[in-house]
Amino acid sequence: MLEKALIAALILSIKGMMVPESVCHDPDTGYAYVSNIVGPGWENDNVGFISRLNADGSIETLKWRERTKDTPLGAPKGMCVLNGFLYCADIDQVQVSSLDAPESTATIKVPEAQRLNDLATDGKAVWASDTGRGMVVRIDPPTRHVRWMKGVPVINGITFHK
Repeated sequence: MLEKALIAALILSIKGMMVPESVCHDPDTGYAYVSNIVGPGWENDNVGFISRLNADGSIETLKWRERTKDTPLGAPKGMCVLNGFLYCADIDQVQVSSLDAPESTATIKVPEAQRLNDLATDGKAVWASDTGRGMVVRIDPPTRHVRWMKGVPVINGITFHK
């Protein structure tokens, strides 16, 4: 009985999300970022957004990062944090936002990408799974150089350990 009560206490429902896809925790700040697809999921319809949550799970900013005139945000999916920036998979590109100033954004085009799905970092580069191609791509943030590697068919999540 006590175990069920503890599990129930850990579950939190957050209202306002619109097709939440992925959560990325930044251990340096305690914030969590939630990608919201909003639309069908694989359309570049520019209606997605990223929310920022406080450490207690409350919404700090519902639409912390939205599309801008110069930087679209179609259907954001997996994310990772590296060197003060939030990287977010967005179909065939990776969106980059400063953690200090989300309006300061950039786009990394990923040639031949079809369905970038999840992101992870090894502390040096950003790695992405491409569900459409069944491949993994390594992105070097300073140079924006991409290198494709064979993955597994319909690869979804990606992570690093240690």
